[in-house]
Amino acid sequence: MKWKEINLESWLHFCLILEQTGGIYTHRPMWSFRGHADNNWTLRPALTRKLLQHTWINSEIAKTIEQQLFAEFSTGFHAYSESARLVYAHYDRMRWMSIMQHFGCPTRLLDWSDSAYVAAYFACEALPEADGAIYCLADNVFLSEMRKRKKHYKNDDEEDLLWSTGKDPEVWHMTTNFQNQRCLSQHGTFTFCTSPFEDHDEFISYVLRDVPESHKYHLKLVVPNSLKLDFLSHLNTMGINAATLFPGPEGFGRSFNAITDMIVATRKITEDLDLGTDVDDSMFSGGKHTRGARQAENGENEDPST
Repeated sequence: MKWKEINLESWLHFCLILEQTGGIYTHRPMWSFRGHADNNWTLRPALTRKLLQHTWINSEIAKTIEQQLFAEFSTGFHAYSESARLVYAHYDRMRWMSIMQHFGCPTRLLDWSDSAYVAAYFACEALPEADGAIYCLADNVFLSEMRKRKKHYKNDDEEDLLWSTGKDPEVWHMTTNFQNQRCLSQHGTFTFCTSPFEDHDEFISYVLRDVPESHKYHLKLVVPNSLKLDFLSHLNTMGINAATLFPGPEGFGRSFNAITDMIVATRKITEDLDLGTDVDDSMFSGGKHTRGARQAENGENEDPST
């Protein structure tokens, strides 16, 4: 069964769905979330997207390319990071993969978050003309089904699974013992596939196909483009913005993209009210108003001379 799509009607609708699923609770979370700025994007990691652009690359060539990226990054990282010695002291491949992912290197890892609100931010922060999407996965249910397929699986097998050469692709959910400030701010987790070419969404749907009422455990919440700014405004009041999700000067500067949009929208409402024209402030209050209509709502007469 494919991901159940729900078209969100408002911020309140989003919050009600989270409350119904239990996804609003972040302590010992049972759900993972991922936000896409474009509803048409699939759950496909950066390395997969790059490799699929070249039809001559097969699975074996892809893993060779990945191994080369891994070797060059892990041997050259020390030249760019003062913390490299600490990383080397606890070296393992899974940790290196999460470090590569964190610093923008294409990998097979796909970022998720324990926080639905963090995912909502990434669904709304870019592409204002496109509908966004928030993927919601009950990872405890998914992992339970995966363990039935691999009865010997233990958490410390993740590294072996990552470099598995098995014929059948598999997607696994993981956390990492590498937790930098950005990963902590974004409540980050990952999924990874044993094949470089597999879309995670299709495989997750396949694994959950026999679970009773499986549609409850993998949802796709569609955020209409008309609601993106409203969502960003609510998230900003909760302290979820680029400045908090990307600690440092980069995130602070990045946060002004959304701030600019909110200032422009608020200024437009003010200008329209001053002119007495129709104002579409539904992104903030849920309805259209004119200055006269608001005066009438307040018990005032639009024309003081009558």
